[in-house]
Amino acid sequence: MLSIFDLFKKKLRYLFQNEWILYESLKKIRIQVPPTRFVIIGASRTGTTLLRLMLNSHPDIISHGEIFAKAMRGFVGIEHRSQSPLKQWLVEIRDSDPVFFLENIAFLSGAKKAIGFKILYRTVRDTNLRLMLNIIQTDNEIKIIHIIRKNRLKRLISQKRANLSGISVLLSDKYRPKLEKVNIQLKDLIKDIHEIENEENSTRTYFKNHPIFEIEYEDIVGSKHDSVELLQKFLGVQPAQLNSPTLKLSSENLNELLENYEELKLKTKRTPYENYFER
Repeated sequence: MLSIFDLFKKKLRYLFQNEWILYESLKKIRIQVPPTRFVIIGASRTGTTLLRLMLNSHPDIISHGEIFAKAMRGFVGIEHRSQSPLKQWLVEIRDSDPVFFLENIAFLSGAKKAIGFKILYRTVRDTNLRLMLNIIQTDNEIKIIHIIRKNRLKRLISQKRANLSGISVLLSDKYRPKLEKVNIQLKDLIKDIHEIENEENSTRTYFKNHPIFEIEYEDIVGSKHDSVELLQKFLGVQPAQLNSPTLKLSSENLNELLENYEELKLKTKRTPYENYFER
């Protein structure tokens, strides 16, 4: 009886005969020069997609999206909404054997020097993926890119606005949603801050034996380029100018985003949270 990998190869040969020749060539290159393997991890609305697309613009990096999400989002070379036979087969293989998918497909780099994908904190809590995550945890050669957003208030606002619009990534002004201001109560902000901080600390502990590069969202979108350059060196590639096709969903001005701006600003005065209004 053919193994799942043999069936996969047989199907790929049939569907993509020319591409299969390239696949075999790239696989040999992968064996000769092991790539840097990495995982981007963070909370939603912290810039994980922005960062992974920036890295994917580097000529020596493949940076997949949430390829372990149910709908398999962001597998490089396959459109997000595509229902191609290849994508369907990849999803079937991933769901039937996530460990095989991780080791032989997700980390298939070809001629690239670094390859990885992103996961969100909620993925780490998914019990269905526990075996796959355990393999990542025990393989200390896999590098971890941990992205955080220092302005917790803006992260929460961004989360609420994304939930309201149903749009998490904006690639064209044509699809820019018109959103009303949101209302954030201090108790909800504090609760969210504690939850995110717990996730951050759990991630640091879970991957404590791995090479970890922690980067802030504010450094990626701001004028500081040192962090992005150091990150590329961390991945073993020559630093290059990186770019992303994504657009900002909304303004960075809190007064334009918060319905209760003055109220919340007053309540956070002389608290650890008042600096969120200064960034």
